[in-house]
Amino acid sequence: MTTETIPDSAWGQLSQPIHSGAPTTDAPWRDNAFLAFWDPGQDLFGVAHVSTSPNAEGRRARFSVVLAGQAMELIEPLERGSFSSEHIGFDVANNTVTVDAPGLKADLAMTPRFVCADYSPTGLIPDLVADVPLRHFQQGADISGQLTLGSERVTVTGQGWRDRSWGPRDESAAWAEYVAVVACLPDFDLTVMKFRAMDDKRTTHGFLMYPDHTVTVTGMDLRRDGSGLVNGAVLTTADEQTLTMHMQSARGGLWVPMGAGGPPPTFSAYDDAADIELDGQTGAGFSEQGILRLL
Repeated sequence: MTTETIPDSAWGQLSQPIHSGAPTTDAPWRDNAFLAFWDPGQDLFGVAHVSTSPNAEGRRARFSVVLAGQAMELIEPLERGSFSSEHIGFDVANNTVTVDAPGLKADLAMTPRFVCADYSPTGLIPDLVADVPLRHFQQGADISGQLTLGSERVTVTGQGWRDRSWGPRDESAAWAEYVAVVACLPDFDLTVMKFRAMDDKRTTHGFLMYPDHTVTVTGMDLRRDGSGLVNGAVLTTADEQTLTMHMQSARGGLWVPMGAGGPPPTFSAYDDAADIELDGQTGAGFSEQGILRLL
């Protein structure tokens, strides 16, 4: 594999290029880039997600958007070693997402907010292959640009959440269930994930992200609504803070295609966009919850 040189970018590892060459293992190797974005003032939220692999099925580009209740989703195949499909481009070097398809156009720029969260050394995401860790980075973003859905054209001025990962990865083999919550708030950003492994072991890790440091989140006690969707949580931190989070207004959600499809086991995940209140501050974000379906 290529070396892990940090690109010359304000985004650091989030701008890491696709890792060319043969994997060091027969396990599925995936290079993924992800952006969840929202502009609550225009009732807009969406997801851009690209996943390529030199040795596994399920390579795809996806752009899903909901604007004032109008929804459209574009899913296209990806070639090996590319984050650009026929109509969707995720440029990790120039930090842009572009879409040019009938009825859907987007030109979005991503600017980093606070410091980056590095999940790689935490051990939270189980390694599929011994001594070949999955590298995983996240960071909040300010999002700007233009988006056209049907006849509606808007100037986007919002926030979002960027994710970049690479390494051996097979969701159906690694996890039984998980929940992730990300949010952008005025003074800090939040990311926290909770996993249940195949042996029922449960682990939580996350970060409060500030301009020059992070605070580790060590616990997430979830709250759910009557349909089972996350609508809040109590968070605990390594410096002994207890923070109560409320997800006040669910703006809607999107299913997440993760694998190649076919007979179970199949991992099934769902993104839910919402207004979020935490520690007296209000902002917005996404929760994602996934579970391994065996039937």
